[in-house]
Amino acid sequence: MLESLPDIGPCLRWPGKYKSDGYGLGPDGKNVSAYIYRLYHPNDKYEVVDHLCNNEWCFALYHLDGVTHKINEQRKRADWYCQDCGGELVRFNGDKKRRCKTCRRKYLNAYLKQYRLSYPDPRRR
Repeated sequence: MLESLPDIGPCLRWPGKYKSDGYGLGPDGKNVSAYIYRLYHPNDKYEVVDHLCNNEWCFALYHLDGVTHKINEQRKRADWYCQDCGGELVRFNGDKKRRCKTCRRKYLNAYLKQYRLSYPDPRRR
């Protein structure tokens, strides 16, 4: 499966084994993305290898960026909040994509209204 970003090109899915957190398992027993990055950038002193594509299974060299732990945490936080309303993004019922509760509710209400259905209110039992 290839996913593409307009600026940096397609992701490369690691064909080998994976760790429980979704990262590819490299030949040294650590994350394959860190292994690949350090192979091509041996003199970098960065603490963390960040995925610009936000796909932990990707090992494309041009998607990897050596950063400090602080910068990596800032980038992660930016990915956890909705761009439309600022709400926290969460996964619903096994969805692969994280969605904001508020925007999801608006979408569901609009969908149900379009088909003249009603959404059961959990407070009314």
